[in-house]
This record gives sequence, structure tokens and C-alpha cells, in this order.
Amino acid sequence: MMQHFALDLLGEHATAPLPDTERVVNPAWRELNKCRNAVQGKLTYRHAKFAALTLHPEPETASVRFKKWVRDKAKLLEEIELYEAQLQEIKTALAKSEHHIRWDQLPEEDKFHSLAPTRRRLMDTVRMIAYRAETAMIPLLRDEHTDPPAARTLLQNLFRAAADIA
Repeated sequence: MMQHFALDLLGEHATAPLPDTERVVNPAWRELNKCRNAVQGKLTYRHAKFAALTLHPEPETASVRFKKWVRDKAKLLEEIELYEAQLQEIKTALAKSEHHIRWDQLPEEDKFHSLAPTRRRLMDTVRMIAYRAETAMIPLLRDEHTDPPAARTLLQNLFRAAADIA
């Protein structure tokens, strides 16, 4: 439903402060986790390239291509060792960092407020009613040439179109 209706964009400006005991994700941990994922991706890519070079060696008789193959393989091995060391440092820092902290422990620049719960419930109810109404109308538009996503798109375009009801 969220991808079909942009009702989240309707004006919701009321916020409520979070209680001091609310647990949230530690921003430092989140940043370390992001770095770990980036380094892990680079390492995986280097491992795949190294494996491809190992599986398809150049013959020693082709000296220029063989030297380039050895040079490329050595460079990849150095990069792999570098990324493995970086990954180990990041994993150690992640282990020392708390995953969740209390809201009152957040640095001031990372603090935020939640949406007011009463308006949120009302908006969720309106969204659900609208989505169910749209879903109920899909069978009216379906035939052997129209699949449900196409019928939903057609309904959405129809609802967005301006109409004179007078």
C-alpha cells in the first residue's frame, strides 16, 4: 500500500518527544556497520576477481601476458590483505560499540522527535480504507489482457485525474 499511495506526504507536523528511556540505534554503531558493509563488499569483489584470475591462468610461454597476470594477481592479493585488516579493525570497533542506547544518551545533533501517535493512527486508518477500496475495484477492471498491477495503475491514474462532477 505504501508504494501505491503517497499519503505519507500529507501534512503531519505534530511531533511528540520520546521518553528518555526509549532505546534507539546508536549512530556510531550505525556508521561502523555501514563501513563494515562497504569494506565487506569490496573484499568480496576482490576475492571473486582473484578466484577468476586463479582459475584462468595465463601460459608462461606468453611472457608479456603472464607478467601482467602475475602483477594483477599480486596487486589483488595486497588489496585483499589490506581490506581484511580494515574489516578486522571495524569488527573490533563494532564489538566494543553498543548497538542500542537510550534516547537521552544520544548526542544533541542526533536527537529527533516521533510523530504524534493520535494523528498517525488516523492517517493509517484512512490509508487502509483507501487501499482496500482500490483493491476491491481491481476485479472490475481485470480481463484476460489486464493483470492486477496494470489494473491498479489504471485506477491510480483515474483517481489522480481532475473531473467535473457538476
